[in-house]
Amino acid sequence: MAFDWTHAEQGDPQAQTERLPEGWHRVRITRIVTHRSTGEPFTSRKGDPQIMAVFADDRGREATQMYTLSDAAAWTLARLLSRIGHDLDTLQEEGVEPRHFADRRFAEDRLLGRAVWAHVTWSEPDDRGRQYSEVTALHEHELPRGVRGQAAATGPTANPASPATRPVGRPAGQQQQFRSPGVRS
Repeated sequence: MAFDWTHAEQGDPQAQTERLPEGWHRVRITRIVTHRSTGEPFTSRKGDPQIMAVFADDRGREATQMYTLSDAAAWTLARLLSRIGHDLDTLQEEGVEPRHFADRRFAEDRLLGRAVWAHVTWSEPDDRGRQYSEVTALHEHELPRGVRGQAAATGPTANPASPATRPVGRPAGQQQQFRSPGVRS
């Protein structure tokens, strides 16, 4: 893989990260990013808060997915939470709402380090040559037959950090700024 000098100039850590190829992968959530490199929080075109989850395979190849934290768009985050082992009924009983994930620490407590099967695709380059990944989290039984055999060979899919053992908190405090790879404007 060649070093991407254009992205490096912009302070983009993805300049040194190999991207996850299209297809089915067993990945972990390795980072949660809540702010652009400018310090502004991520927001959708409609102004709703967003977070970026960074997924990586065991070789360190990465892809990112944006999650909009509105009630209307919460189905994408709910899908991810379900696929990484969270009980959605328990989250509801605890009063967890999509907007709570805008707090980086809150989101990290529930997402960071979790393993999941995912299907990765990449967009066509935009007018500035940027491509964006689409990461769709899946339960093992949702995988195509050929991939299911590969899943069985990789062993159990349980997440070691189960929701029951992870700290529960509410959004609070300052959010740390991160440089963000593959940021959509």
